[in-house]
Amino acid sequence: MIDTRTSPTPAFVPADYKARFKVPCAPDDELSDSHHQEWYAGTGIRPADHPLAGHIWFSGCGACGSDDVLVIAAQWCVSWHSGDAYWDYEIACNACGTFTRRSFCEND
Repeated sequence: MIDTRTSPTPAFVPADYKARFKVPCAPDDELSDSHHQEWYAGTGIRPADHPLAGHIWFSGCGACGSDDVLVIAAQWCVSWHSGDAYWDYEIACNACGTFTRRSFCEND
């Protein structure tokens, strides 16, 4: 099941992400945690160019449907116990300015 939520501000990264990050996409140690999740964050990268594009089903804006979006945060992992895949990502829409975050849990 994919859970989709939209908001006027980002949720996975700070509101000042464009100033805080210096590159479009890079591993982020602050977001990564002990659950073996490797997060990427940055100023934004096209979904097709993201390092996790082969693992995550990126899609367009949850508010307006535009595909003119940039991924500003994403993580993908597989549970060691169950073998189930999990991912989360957040996109910024260049068309309407809305932020969309999606989460997926293979066992739902």
